[in-house]
Amino acid sequence: MPKYYVERHLPGITSDQLTAAAGRAKSTTAQITNARAFTYAENGNYFAVFTIGVNTFVYDATTSALSGKHEWHERQTGITDSNGFQVWRAIHGVKAFGKILVGDDRSGKIGELTFDVKTEYDDKVERFFTTKPFINNGDSIFSHEIELLMQTGVGDATTPNPQIRLDYSDNEGRTFVSEISKPMGRVGEFNTRIRWSRLGRIPNNRMLRFKMTDPVEYNVYSLFVNAEVVSSG
Repeated sequence: MPKYYVERHLPGITSDQLTAAAGRAKSTTAQITNARAFTYAENGNYFAVFTIGVNTFVYDATTSALSGKHEWHERQTGITDSNGFQVWRAIHGVKAFGKILVGDDRSGKIGELTFDVKTEYDDKVERFFTTKPFINNGDSIFSHEIELLMQTGVGDATTPNPQIRLDYSDNEGRTFVSEISKPMGRVGEFNTRIRWSRLGRIPNNRMLRFKMTDPVEYNVYSLFVNAEVVSSG
């Protein structure tokens, strides 16, 4: 990436730091030479997006200024394949017509970068979070009920009955099994409770994963487990 480009658009960040970031992603010299970049501003935040090989790094200028140190994050597409998440699809961007327009490196489509859209170039995005293992002094627990406190009643005309799914892993997240879906509430059903009952014995290495692909709001507040200890002694 040419040094003048980085320093002109992002005062305080140098091409050497970007090269170091690329090195952490194990990018080759050819990939760095062919890196693509664009900048944009959104809600008072200023971002610079660098796609190097199969990695996309984003420099957050506003957060960096507030924290007093350089703040980066990495982006990937929300569309998965057999190898997991793929490289972020937005490779070029421009502000026009009051919108942030970005080009798709897969289809050539032009999309809008916005928080109001829950799909990626019309494809559903997978959103999920995973718990850490249920470590309890080496003992298992017996689960009477697990309840996820999150925004409910988010159904709409396009997705009238959105679902959130729970599955689990007993091998440190390598594979997940036994998916169970629960409704998040149709439009206006704000008192919907999302609970999984009778899950039985939970070993101390189990990880729970909660995920969804329906294009609706996805805001999680807390996770509660009603359980008792099953002593190994």
